[in-house]
Amino acid sequence: MNKISKVKGIYKAESAAGSRPITHSEIGRMGEVDRFSVEELDQLKIISGSMQNSKILNIFRELRTQLLNTNKKKNFVCMVSSISQGGGASYVASNLAA
Repeated sequence: MNKISKVKGIYKAESAAGSRPITHSEIGRMGEVDRFSVEELDQLKIISGSMQNSKILNIFRELRTQLLNTNKKKNFVCMVSSISQGGGASYVASNLAA
């Protein structure tokens, strides 16, 4: 099983489990996570410092900086939505969190 399949499996398991607390046995299974390769990050549509298109990377950095400055560098919740299906909300939300 490759890393991308594992990530998708984790998301499916989390959504099926809802918001239940993590058990002691699950914590014991946690460990260091392998880093994704540039190709795997591209497949998952996650931006990284090693990506070819530095313009997109800089746009996300600027957006993240503006959001942090607006909230005086404190933790905050940000809702990302789209006006149509396939509008890119998941892409933006996952890359702001990355």
